[in-house]
Amino acid sequence: MTGNFNRPQSEQSPLPSHPARNESFWQKLKAHRKIIIISFLVALSLGYLIYLISGLPSLQKLENIEPALVTRIYSEDGEIIHELYRYNRVYIPI
Repeated sequence: MTGNFNRPQSEQSPLPSHPARNESFWQKLKAHRKIIIISFLVALSLGYLIYLISGLPSLQKLENIEPALVTRIYSEDGEIIHELYRYNRVYIPI
């Protein structure tokens, strides 16, 4: 039989220490690479979503639309003399 049972106490090899305690920072980082990448992608996605939402108008502003309409100049007899507009929009109520 071979083993440590017949050796004196001074010749026995010490028990290996816990591997997690001897790992360096880079070894731990390498072991948890997938979790770190997924966490980074989730954080990046949430940040982008917050950025997109912050640029949206309020619900009250969307409910009360005041579009830029055409300004019409009429003559005394009711004919259109001229139309002033940046965008030629006509309001049609729904």
